[in-house]
Amino acid sequence: MSKLSYRYPDEVREEMISSKVSGRNKSFSFNRAAGLLFNFYENLIDLGDIGQRGFVSPVAANALFYYHYRYEGEFVKTASPSTK
Repeated sequence: MSKLSYRYPDEVREEMISSKVSGRNKSFSFNRAAGLLFNFYENLIDLGDIGQRGFVSPVAANALFYYHYRYEGEFVKTASPSTK
């Protein structure tokens, strides 16, 4: 568990509150949320050591060639009436 703070454009602060390892402690473990900061608006997302080739963003210009999208509905949030 950690507290993550971000201020545009590149100020990141993470405070680790607790960490727990279950099972074999030699396996892959990723305990820092700050290492997973990425921008979905970039066409290719580089996650460093997790993947060698990077990942195509779901909102990339060419994402329709890589993902299959399914419409699952919509919701509309209406403004609450003002109380006088």
